Amino acid sequence: YYYSFRIPEILLNRSDSVCFFSLINIKAINKNNFLDWRKAVRRGFGDVRDFNDMEILRLERVEINRLIAAIDDETNGIVGTGGTDSFNLTIPGFRSIKMGGIAYMTTSLTHRRRGIWTELMNYLHDDAVNHGEIMTGLWASQSNLYRRFGYGIGTLSERWNIRSRFTSIKFPLDPDFFVEFVEQTDALEMFPSIYESFRKKNVGMVNRSEGRWRYEIHQVKKGQNPVFYLMSTRNGKPDGYLIYKTVRSGDMEMGSIEVIEELSLSVESSLHLWSLIVDSDLINNIVADNRPHQDPILWYFTNPRSVTRETKDGVWYKLINVKKCLEMRAYSTEDSKTIKVLDPMNLEDFKTFRVESTNLGASVYHSNSEPDIEIYCSDLASVFMGVTTFSLLHQTGRLRIKSSSVIEQLDMMFGTNNAWCPHYF
Repeated sequence: YYYSFRIPEILLNRSDSVCFFSLINIKAINKNNFLDWRKAVRRGFGDVRDFNDMEILRLERVEINRLIAAIDDETNGIVGTGGTDSFNLTIPGFRSIKMGGIAYMTTSLTHRRRGIWTELMNYLHDDAVNHGEIMTGLWASQSNLYRRFGYGIGTLSERWNIRSRFTSIKFPLDPDFFVEFVEQTDALEMFPSIYESFRKKNVGMVNRSEGRWRYEIHQVKKGQNPVFYLMSTRNGKPDGYLIYKTVRSGDMEMGSIEVIEELSLSVESSLHLWSLIVDSDLINNIVADNRPHQDPILWYFTNPRSVTRETKDGVWYKLINVKKCLEMRAYSTEDSKTIKVLDPMNLEDFKTFRVESTNLGASVYHSNSEPDIEIYCSDLASVFMGVTTFSLLHQTGRLRIKSSSVIEQLDMMFGTNNAWCPHYF
């Protein structure tokens, strides 16, 4: 057991409504209790997975030594779950830092509103510090939960619905590029290197281990619909890939395509890949989830209104070590600013930093000087990753500033490309 805490419960079935305390233990997961833990996770998300799914998850995806559960001492049952995946995250300036990917977060319906979630989150943040991770990130099933823990929206994601019968992708064909179908074994061999090359040059992306690649391919294969793997080469070298499924009810019926993932090292490869599926016969529409907010492919559709786009939050990030994060990030201008960072859960707990920036990084010092700006740590995470600007946040009244000129200077200082993360964790 890592630690224990007590939570109050009210016995509503007794006339005197006696109040007592139930002991909750935060416990490590191992191979002996992994199955119970996984069942509790899926129950929290409202579904059940088969045993083979759980075994593949244990062997290929999770780091079992970073999984935890909240155990009710009275019933010995799992009433809360959580865990962390270890990642390398690309931040502005294309540097890689260690990041903890928070996942598997649930609380049992029978034990809600008792502080279990908070204790699990606090444990995982402490665990990230112990692993030398200066940031954490997560995909939020509910977007109202995480700002209080210091998380801010760090990437934007789009869901596309393309009425492919009413549009096409128009561009000059390039003989240097060639697209072909490959088998799953070839995809597992060649796609990871494309992904990793792309990750290193795109803010917000995390690495994907060999085991995670095998797990992702297994997940894609589930169900009755066939999976296809397309690869684009440039002068004979792998340059991009697209993974998709087809959904059809019969040979005489029109169907649809679900794009699982497309990544390319050049716009030309993306165009060659997308044009093939957009022009597919017997297809009415194409659905692609988690596309980047600013995707150049959109400019090549002959009928842009045939593409319906739904924008939503993607990965949420927390700056675990604010000073180290500010030091590691690259900046667009050389400047010096004093930033007061506020904790939304405790406004009395704040830190003030003097940031002296360059395009290679920054020198950051603790400061007692009057700040140029006061900002919540969750909002700082958002501007850190480039998903928003100080100007926009100032319009919402979320900032306190020393002078109006500070906002424009900070926008120039922190300016970067929009972050995107195609990898769910």
